[in-house]
Amino acid sequence: MIHYTKAGVRSKFTRLLHSVSIETIETASAAICRKIMSMERIFTKTTGIVVYAAIQFEIKLDKLVNQVLPEGIPVYYPRYNDLIKQYNIVKINDLKTDLIPGHLGILEPKESLSSSESDFDLSQLVWLVPGIAFDVFGGRIGRGKGFYDSLLRRYSGQKIGIGYDWQLTDTVPTTVHDISLDSLITEKRYLAFNA
Repeated sequence: MIHYTKAGVRSKFTRLLHSVSIETIETASAAICRKIMSMERIFTKTTGIVVYAAIQFEIKLDKLVNQVLPEGIPVYYPRYNDLIKQYNIVKINDLKTDLIPGHLGILEPKESLSSSESDFDLSQLVWLVPGIAFDVFGGRIGRGKGFYDSLLRRYSGQKIGIGYDWQLTDTVPTTVHDISLDSLITEKRYLAFNA
């Protein structure tokens, strides 16, 4: 049996992700957004959803955001704080006007939007988390900077991985610092992991 390092798995799946076509990204993104919207239990007790601004090959969640904002469901995006070198989450009101290029060129909430966590109820968030690879135990490999693990460690809520079905593998190497996911949504299925 071959044992892969985290760097090896990240490299393998990143190569595969770079070959994904624009058509595949759009089709899978639309399917996943429809699937999330049909899952009422995700939104029943939530005090907001935390999404990400997709880059490169990642699943796009814009359609989901545009659907839930008018329904009054709070939507948060990560924003990098250069002073403390970490991300916080910030509530947006409008997808078109509230995001600007930020850290590493990734879209994030503009500075005029409040990042004061005391302004919002963050007790039951639903996190939609991107990744490079996922496994059947709730393991996730990200881009290697640890930003999402740091965020997930500081906030409560349901952690749902978002990816293509072929990003799911038997096992990915993890460490004690890696935060496990509660479930995974792909264009083909929903997978709940045992706690």
